[in-house]
Amino acid sequence: MENVVHNPAKLGLIAGKTRTELGLRQSDLHTYTKLNPRFIGEVEHGKATA
Repeated sequence: MENVVHNPAKLGLIAGKTRTELGLRQSDLHTYTKLNPRFIGEVEHGKATA
């Protein structure tokens, strides 16, 4: 699947949808990537400064 991302909101939608399709919770993603859970949430909610 190819997506062109022009803004943070679109990135957040794609990130959240992909994570959900993979059957992962945000806490699972944190475990695998060591990204801060707050950062994951901010990205998925389209926060421009994340």
